[in-house]
Amino acid sequence: DDVEYVLYYYFCAGSGGVGNTILATSYMLCGEEVVIWDKGKEVRCSPASQRKVVDFGKKLGKKEVFLYNLPETASARQVFGAETVKSRFGTSPGIWNLAMSLMAAVVPRDVLLNREVAGTPAAGTPPVVR
Repeated sequence: DDVEYVLYYYFCAGSGGVGNTILATSYMLCGEEVVIWDKGKEVRCSPASQRKVVDFGKKLGKKEVFLYNLPETASARQVFGAETVKSRFGTSPGIWNLAMSLMAAVVPRDVLLNREVAGTPAAGTPPVVR
């Protein structure tokens, strides 16, 4: 049987305890154009965009998630040949999702994609994010 769609939804409260590396990577993802597939067509979108509310079950409830250029999107398209593939990620508190969306919209991409630049705010963020 053909795979029609693969939808990845991730949610993490704060940094999830993994520290600066995941925060720097998240900031860098705000600089990457998002590639998804929708009904067989490759679509390019802005990072940290297209908010969606997803129900993660009784323990977590409904949480907001946003499109990011995660590697599993391309992998699922290649391996499964799915017509629609999208990856979304969100965090709590929601103000961080807003901050990431604003960062993606305002900060130049070359700045966000610079590892050293992304590492600087990541080093100062953990006490606030945790």
